[in-house]
Amino acid sequence: MNMPPVPYLKRIPALADMDLEEAYTNAQVWEQFKPGLLTLCSPDPQAFRPPEKAANVLHVGPPTNFKAATFEDERHNGLLCELEADIDAATLDGMTSR
Repeated sequence: MNMPPVPYLKRIPALADMDLEEAYTNAQVWEQFKPGLLTLCSPDPQAFRPPEKAANVLHVGPPTNFKAATFEDERHNGLLCELEADIDAATLDGMTSR
């Protein structure tokens, strides 16, 4: 998604009273979402220029970490912390994820 959903943008004080619906093809799909219960998550793809390749070659691998915006309620942010801890504790073939 290139554009944050309307309920998330409504959490930003400077945007809360703006008519943002015109920026969307169908903003009505977001009407039932409560702003405080919506977060954003974006992956950080791993990109690098392979030294043996030409200058215009870029290798982009799958994301290895994600950034998540907090919720309005700190109790709900506990879920994000729990997810982070679970991911850090994950193993693959007996090796740690890091």
